[in-house]
Amino acid sequence: MAMALEDARPRLALTRRRWAELCGDAPALCLDEAPSEDAPRPPPRPAEPERPAYLLYTSGSTGKPNGVLVGHRALAHFIASAGQFYRIQAGERILQFAPLHFDASIEEIFLALCHGGTLALRDDAMLESMPAFADAVARLKIDVLDLPTAFWHELAYALTPELAGRLSRVRLAIIGGEAALPERARRWRELLPDATLLNSYGPTEASIIATGAALAGPDAVWDGGDDIPIGLPRPGVAAAIVDAGLQPVAQGEEGELCLLGDALAIGYLGRDELTALRFVALDALPGARRAYRTGDRAVWQGGQLRFLGRLDQELKISGLRIDPAEVENALLACPGVREAAVIGLPLAGGGYALAAFLAADGQPDADSLRSQLAERLPAAAIPDRWQWLEQLPRNVNGKIDRKLLAALDNAPAPNASPAAEATPLERQIMEVWSQVLGRMPESAQDNFFALGGKSLQAIQAANRLAKLLKREVAVSALFSYNTVAALAQALNAPAAHRPPAASEGGEFAPLLPIQPGSLPALFCLHPAEGLSWCYLGLARHLPDIAIYGLQADGILGDSPATFEAMVAGYVARARAIQPGGALAQAMAVALAEAGEEVELLALMDSYPASSWHGRPEPTLHDALVTVLSVNGEVDADADGLPLDNEAIYQRLLRAGSPLAPLGRAALEKLGQASLHGMRLFRDSRTPAYAGDMLLLRAGRHQDSAPKVADWQPYLQGRLDCVELDCDHFGMSDPEPMRRIGEELAKRLRD
Repeated sequence: MAMALEDARPRLALTRRRWAELCGDAPALCLDEAPSEDAPRPPPRPAEPERPAYLLYTSGSTGKPNGVLVGHRALAHFIASAGQFYRIQAGERILQFAPLHFDASIEEIFLALCHGGTLALRDDAMLESMPAFADAVARLKIDVLDLPTAFWHELAYALTPELAGRLSRVRLAIIGGEAALPERARRWRELLPDATLLNSYGPTEASIIATGAALAGPDAVWDGGDDIPIGLPRPGVAAAIVDAGLQPVAQGEEGELCLLGDALAIGYLGRDELTALRFVALDALPGARRAYRTGDRAVWQGGQLRFLGRLDQELKISGLRIDPAEVENALLACPGVREAAVIGLPLAGGGYALAAFLAADGQPDADSLRSQLAERLPAAAIPDRWQWLEQLPRNVNGKIDRKLLAALDNAPAPNASPAAEATPLERQIMEVWSQVLGRMPESAQDNFFALGGKSLQAIQAANRLAKLLKREVAVSALFSYNTVAALAQALNAPAAHRPPAASEGGEFAPLLPIQPGSLPALFCLHPAEGLSWCYLGLARHLPDIAIYGLQADGILGDSPATFEAMVAGYVARARAIQPGGALAQAMAVALAEAGEEVELLALMDSYPASSWHGRPEPTLHDALVTVLSVNGEVDADADGLPLDNEAIYQRLLRAGSPLAPLGRAALEKLGQASLHGMRLFRDSRTPAYAGDMLLLRAGRHQDSAPKVADWQPYLQGRLDCVELDCDHFGMSDPEPMRRIGEELAKRLRD
């Protein structure tokens, strides 16, 4: 955002008060406040044809995205032309699927509103599974779908006659962003023969969509073979295929695709040299018309344009243009990296995996390199696979031999089949992950995201598992249970103890099912940040016991008004599953008073409210530091200085952070919920408990830390203390968690 603000230098920012400070030097007009007399009011300006209409950023070759400036002429041309091309009718309902930083959102918004249609907004719950998406399309009565090809691939893969019935109202489905798989198009055409499926092509520089070919429906031009066309230009757009000298090639010859007409962008903001390089005059054509060089290879064949790939190494991943050279430049800036090559490897289900090959002094840690790249590159540009070589192979011309590297990465692994000790369900999961990620997990403890999985791959894996197991599998299951073993346990859960539906909050839900199993269940109370993820490691040490995490209400809903209300809510949640910290101690008291038997009360380095009397009141920064600990990070920058709140938010939102899917607004809410819980606890009165307590204490504490004896006034039973070799934030590390699991298992057996 800082880069975009510096580059675009906006005169006004439309925002909300909580984000106003992020708008840099631009005057902010806060839409959630009544305008004041001195509020910035820029004078109205006519929509002149050459005046800029919008600015969108695309990948650049230097690590800095390029701002594509599109004028009112091009936007008006697109609205009229695409409306005619798609035959948009007044009253039709169009789904806004794309986020606002993709140009497909311009297509969805303006086509609907400028042609008398209705714009229906999607929410994240629609993406939890393909049945959930189809249900929402039916409920919203959508006529026109505009989907990234990668997402459509998964929808087509999951398509059944029943699912197709829920999509029967859809008149037109527009796909684009990458090459469509013929098998998926054939399946779509078979089950939805009357709906037009339009395969579109177009870069941001040519106003979103330049060409299209109907693959299904009454105007289909595709013959059903393995060669899918990108069709003909939309009205008012022209296409030319040229050689390296910008001379038109003969019909049927390959060349670079150039686009012409009023739909072209003004150019790149502040990048005159790049604008001159990509927007050129085709002197060989009458009038030397202005054209945009796409960098794509194409051919006219059978009266249709066919896309043949890139002239350079650029790829489309998760809808973003990724230039491997950008990633290589970023890697070479990392200490110790001498040589770097990054290549895109096609995946069987569509899309690419990025593989990085490095020659380095020593062998830098891949996680460290990922973190460094995340400071400069989007998440889609972070490599999925890493290999270290003594030196990179080169061909006779001295260039890096990328074909050899691709063959090296694709060489069969010595364990290319599921581990022999895996259960049948674990083997099925491993096979699916292998299909999606391009490599077989080595053990049931392998983590989906550590193997290179991203959001799209999570959708693919859930989709394939659902089809294989003949049951719905929510995408959020991959986030909540991201190892093979944990996912298998969750999918094996009896119907009464299966995880709640993803629409109820997924990994951020008030009740987090950690493991199915026998009752009585083990309920794990969240630490200060409000999340119970730190208990996931208990599952391997308590294999037969049902485990649930109780998480803060304030993450997805409203925070309780009092500490007593918080305790009562958690007690009700636990009793709903199984009828009959210091927060855990208060819950145990409340359960005992309600006539329930508490078999075990165990606290992880937690102490009564009185232990904190006289200490400074908690602040938002304190709360955010506890949230940051979920990432396994400490409150310090590269120089060891404390981070401010904004720096913590940026770390929580960067690529690879498990909390990044929440987004900025929900992260702020999580921080406030954590602070609210801290304050409620400080103001509470710790009740006396008549039973025994197990205190699992971090052994590395400062002298001023609370003491074990602080619990004595509030406990009438026995106090057992087990000291662990870690500090407070290290309680959920593997070795302390193993000790904790063993202690709990021993007491639960007894």
